[in-house]
Amino acid sequence: MVGTAHPTNLIMSYKKFLLYITSPIIMIVCLFFAISIQKQIDTQKTLHKKEGIDIIVPSGQYMKIAVLGYNNVIADLYYLKAHQYVGTQEVRKADFPQLYPIIDLVTDLDPKFLSPYLFGGLALSLQGLHVDESILILKKAYKMDPNVWQTAFYLGFNYFFYLQEYETAAKYISKAASQPGAPDYFGPLVASLYAESKKADMAIDFLKELRETTKDEDAKKDIDARIILAEVTRDAQFLEDAIERFKKKYNKMPNTLDDLTKKGIIDNIPIEPNGGYYFIDLKTGEVKSSKVEERLKMRAFYLSPEIQKKVEQIKKNRAMIGE
Repeated sequence: MVGTAHPTNLIMSYKKFLLYITSPIIMIVCLFFAISIQKQIDTQKTLHKKEGIDIIVPSGQYMKIAVLGYNNVIADLYYLKAHQYVGTQEVRKADFPQLYPIIDLVTDLDPKFLSPYLFGGLALSLQGLHVDESILILKKAYKMDPNVWQTAFYLGFNYFFYLQEYETAAKYISKAASQPGAPDYFGPLVASLYAESKKADMAIDFLKELRETTKDEDAKKDIDARIILAEVTRDAQFLEDAIERFKKKYNKMPNTLDDLTKKGIIDNIPIEPNGGYYFIDLKTGEVKSSKVEERLKMRAFYLSPEIQKKVEQIKKNRAMIGE
């Protein structure tokens, strides 16, 4: 006797068959829809050239509805468009005016797609003209996954290199340094950033913790040397702050560090950790060690006047980067 198929099974088979034949059609329709939208947008270029806008990018919220669930496919298309956009000579001359909206759209459509965040974050800040937008994109990635060392490092670099906000930079690079695969030099870099932000105690604590987790003996020697530099930096910063208070009170420089204790500005002069002593360099006004010439600090970077002007504008309008 030939078996009869159960009605439920027939319905399920029919649904699978419909899904099988309609999925490609839906995908093609979505692609056609998205491409049509972009063609209409691109035809408006000439209408907006007077305003300095090269392309119009739809919002991520709108596109999520329009693409009917094929977010990843459309995100890939726009990510390809971002690469093409950056490679256009006219766009490069204009410093990528619409790169941020494109990357923002891609990462709205596909939030876990890491490459666009890193690509956009680097490209936007490369010339220092869109640091605020670079930070916005990288913070979006950091919120999505704070355990990617590249994201935290690029954020730290922006705060260090362009904005000179060393403590914030140290926070992000410290996070990057704790992640698997992060380069070894991140640890000493964090210590230098803390020292530059006048947080030398934090630099010392960080270096000591770093030493405890390091097995390589040569690395430990290097860390020990940096701890000494950090201690000298801490003491020198403390004494220079005391000198500034002395100058404000007496309207002159102290002749020696002993004047700081005699006038009650500080209780004691810190003990130099290498068996030497601290003194005032009367030519520069800096406090120096008789044993250690250096301090734990960052090297200065040159920023062109154009970039400096943009950075100052960003600093005045912290709301642009959500702070």
